[in-house]
Parts: sequence; structure tokens; C-alpha cells
Amino acid sequence: MLAYSSATASSSMKFGSFFGDYFIAIRKQEGQFTVKGNKDLFVGHQIGEEGTFLQWEWTGLQLVVRNDRYGLCPAYYSQGPKGFIIATSVQRLIAEGVSPELDYDALAVFLRLGTFVGDDTPYSAIRALPPGTQFTWSGGSERPTGCVILGEAATGLTREAAYERYNELFSEAVRRRSTVAGDVAVALSGGMDSRHILLELCRLGRKPKLCVTAQIYPGESSEDLDYAKQVAQALAVPHVEIEQPRDWVNAEIQKLQATSLGALEHNWGMVVGPYLQHKVVTVFDGLGGDVLSDCRHIVTPARHEAFQAGRFAVLAEDFLQNEYGGVRYLKPKLARLLSRERAIHRLSVEAARFAGAPNPVVAFTFWNRTRRAVSLLPHGVWNRSVQVLTPFLDHTLFDFLIGLPVEFVGDYTFHAETIRRHYPSLAHIPFVSGPCRRPSNGSPIFRKMALDLLTHGLRSIPSSYISFRHVLPRLMRAIIDPSYSPSVLWLGPSMLYGLELENYSTDYKFFDGFSQPASSINRMDAE
Repeated sequence: MLAYSSATASSSMKFGSFFGDYFIAIRKQEGQFTVKGNKDLFVGHQIGEEGTFLQWEWTGLQLVVRNDRYGLCPAYYSQGPKGFIIATSVQRLIAEGVSPELDYDALAVFLRLGTFVGDDTPYSAIRALPPGTQFTWSGGSERPTGCVILGEAATGLTREAAYERYNELFSEAVRRRSTVAGDVAVALSGGMDSRHILLELCRLGRKPKLCVTAQIYPGESSEDLDYAKQVAQALAVPHVEIEQPRDWVNAEIQKLQATSLGALEHNWGMVVGPYLQHKVVTVFDGLGGDVLSDCRHIVTPARHEAFQAGRFAVLAEDFLQNEYGGVRYLKPKLARLLSRERAIHRLSVEAARFAGAPNPVVAFTFWNRTRRAVSLLPHGVWNRSVQVLTPFLDHTLFDFLIGLPVEFVGDYTFHAETIRRHYPSLAHIPFVSGPCRRPSNGSPIFRKMALDLLTHGLRSIPSSYISFRHVLPRLMRAIIDPSYSPSVLWLGPSMLYGLELENYSTDYKFFDGFSQPASSINRMDAE
């Protein structure tokens, strides 16, 4: 399905299909190729040399694959001596016969941190396509490499000059994208990033058709929603509050499926794309703005010092301080395989790649959390229904922000002050400064979540992954004891993740040429 042609917008814009379930599997045997799937693909959009896109083309003799600078359209591949397969979901790869042997190093990190790092996925034989890939495969051992932008340090830049430069580059980033044809919407929160976009669109005379804010919890208001309403009202932009579905468990499962088992968050955002589908073609999103220019709770003195000293294991320990705790609900044997020591080692190796960046904590977080987890909502879910534009990832703006001195972005005021200086009329409306307020203990929301999880869990027994001796008593207590009910917020996603992982890791058929018994699989080798 085409979003709309480039002829309806600026001549420098190219719009392809919406994101969906696509793949191509190529096998070479005795000098001959056999091909299955989509031979040609372009999803997403390009604006000049920028945009968010995934493209491949089978010429008959070679497969040419490329993606955008940040690799935001999810893509996954597996490769062996006789074949290459790439798809927009890990589920498709497994359905086509790629081995579902688990990657214990990757999962040891994910179930504690909530994100995969590097090119990791839940499975040893499946890798995420790197960002900035320009790759040609013709039956040999070529592997996608891509490029991770670390940035160059801004030197001789005063704070005053940085405010002005930020405003200048941001205005140009929004202007370049504002020429898109048709009505646009803004995914508006109570934070800085989406508000900055909305303010600039209005200043440019490109007022959105509407702003949308999704509830975080079913039937619950929040500061995030209240501030978004105030901003939209002050700018005379229609604002819509999107209600959450009451079936929280089903929404969570749909999220895990839509994000290729790559996110423990985002349940709340699943309703946005379908809502916008028949109202606008394009939505603006603030992806990247927080980590690049307001590094709240990200850049800490301890993390920066650990990077500077090359103490990557210490850094990994620090990242894991607020872990999700998903490992504790697994069967003991699997939990031992997903040890904390594995997680620390994998994080240490990944962190070392960013030691040379001007702001290594920001670079590490952007490329591993923002790209691999946060971006899955707008660029893996919403872009199935609408085209998603992300001005903070304008190349020139991104390069400027990622090179800013640590002291500029690490004091949590830089972005807010930039907005205040250039849009003073709305300075009285505060920003959400922390996690969204949860419903109180004993809330019917939490107790219903626990009951739904209990029902789903009982239907799922037996499970080879989940320790129901650990899980079920806690769910029972959450239903009975009001003071315990919020525990379902961190228990539920972990439990459902394990069950969904099992769904794709058992009862599969091998696709000859791509798989062997699990014991023989070594990371990217699919044979």
C-alpha cells in the first residue's frame, strides 16, 4: 500500500509503502539461485538523503540492501553458507525455518535492561540489520556492516551560541519536513520533544490537523495528558485523548508481536497508529530529542567517569541498577543461563564501542535504547498505518546535538531553556519531569491486570520457560492484597514475554539450507 507519491509533495521527497510483513529468502545451490518472498521493497520515506526507510532489490544475480542512517525500520537477517534471508520481523525468519535457538547473552541483557544492544535479537541465528547499511550479497560470505555515528566534539562553543544554533538547526529540520503533502498530526506528550515540534510547526504556519495523546493506563488521567491538553488548547490545535483498551494482556501480546519481541514497553502506544490511519497520512514524533538534548537520568557523573576511565564492567553494573527483574520468573535452569555475569560481559563489550564518542553515555543510549527499543513504537508499529517524521534525527541537527559538551546536556536544562527562549508565550506550562504517575495501590486497574494475567498464565501451563511457582502466588496476592497490586507492572511484561518467546521457539520446522540442530548454531551462521 503506497502512502502517497512523491509527486504530491516536494520533489525531493520519496514515499514508499507502509511498513508490513516482508521478507526475501535466497538460496544458492550449484550456481543457481532460488528466491522466495518480496523481490523488490521500499518502505518508509526519503527526504533528499534523509528519512526512515528500508530497501532491497533482487537483480537476479545479487541482492542489494540499504537502510537509513539510523536503521529505524526494523529489519532482521540470517545467513549461512548456502543462503541469505532478511525480513521485517524475527517471527517471519523463524516461520521460514531459521533456527530459534536462544541467544543467552542477548536475553541476559534484555530481560534486565529492557533493550537489546548492538545487533542482538532473542535468537543466535538472527541479527538486526545495522544502521546505515549499504550491502550487496551475491551468494558469498558478505555480511552487512553498517555505520554507527559517534559524533565530533563541538569546540569553542559557548552555551549562548549553542542555544541559538540548536534553534536554528531545529527550525530548519522541521521546515524541511513540513512541506510534506496532506494533513499532519503530532504525537503530543507532556514532555519537551513533541511540544518543541508542535511549537515550530505552528510558527511556520503548518498547524497540524490534530494532536493525539494516549492514556498510559486505561481510564486514568495523568500529568502527561494534562500538560499536552494545555499546550494544544493554547495553540488552538484540536487535541484527542486516545483511550487504552481494557484488555491489557491482549494489548501486551499484540505489542510483543508487533515489535518482534524487542520491547518490554510501548503497550500504551499501540492504539495511536490505528487511530490516525484514516485521519492523516503523516505524524510527527519527537524520537531522539530526550537522549540527545535533555539527558535526564542518563548522563550521570558516575557513568561519564566510568567511560572516561574505560571501566566498562563498572558501567554495566550501573546500567543494571534498575533492572526489570524478568529473569527471576524463569525456570531455574534458564535463569542460570541468563546470568547477571553474562549481562555484564555483553554490556561491557558493547559499551567499549562508544568510548571515543564526545558524549559516550548519550551515544551508547541512543544507539542501543533509542534505536533498538524506543523507536520500535513509531517506526515498527505506527508506520504500518502512517508515515512517521522525526525532526530530531535530521542529520545536521543530530550531528550537532551528539557532539555537545557533556556539561551542556547533562544538567537537564538545555532543551527546556532553548524552548523557553524561542517560544516564551508558553513558558508557563510545565513539562513532565519524571515517570508518569501510576494509579494508586489498590486501583481496580492493577487488580484487573493481575486477574487477566492469572487467567492467561493458567491457560498457558505447562511452560518450559516460566516458573509458575514464582509467578502465580504473586498474581494471587496482587488480586487479594491492594498494597501489592502495582507489582503487575513489572511482573506482567516479563511473564508474557517468556510465554511469547516460547511460542516462537518450539514446534517449528527447519528450512533446509538455513538450519541445523540448535547445538550447531553459532550466532549469525544459520547452517
